[in-house]
Amino acid sequence: MSPWMSQSLAVFIGSGIGGTARFGVGRLVTTLAPTAWGPLWPKLLGTWSVNAIGSLVLTWLVARQMGQATIPSHLQLALSTGMMGGFTTYSTFNAEALQLWQLGRTKEALLYAAATVLCCALFGWIGWWLGSAAPR
Repeated sequence: MSPWMSQSLAVFIGSGIGGTARFGVGRLVTTLAPTAWGPLWPKLLGTWSVNAIGSLVLTWLVARQMGQATIPSHLQLALSTGMMGGFTTYSTFNAEALQLWQLGRTKEALLYAAATVLCCALFGWIGWWLGSAAPR
């Protein structure tokens, strides 16, 4: 098998795992989240959750790799591009924020966008710190 094919297979497998995990987390959060803020908020919290978790995990992986950790390249591709790519979702976040905006819920749209960006940055920083500080 060519290197391109084996790398593609690693990304494909990781994407399937990440997408399935995203679906599961989304369902769990949607089931547990309160609907007091309206029927859209459980779905928004599901998207927010996967993006925050994904920010932490991906930056941890990148920090580990930059610190010369011995993560095999195919595993790195499967976990980062594949699994975290399938798990996180900017496009859904964007569509949800625009949906709130279009419904005239401007303050909620801005709150959702700001909370997502700030929390993902914070979780990313924590992931980077954990990955950089972890023993190699």
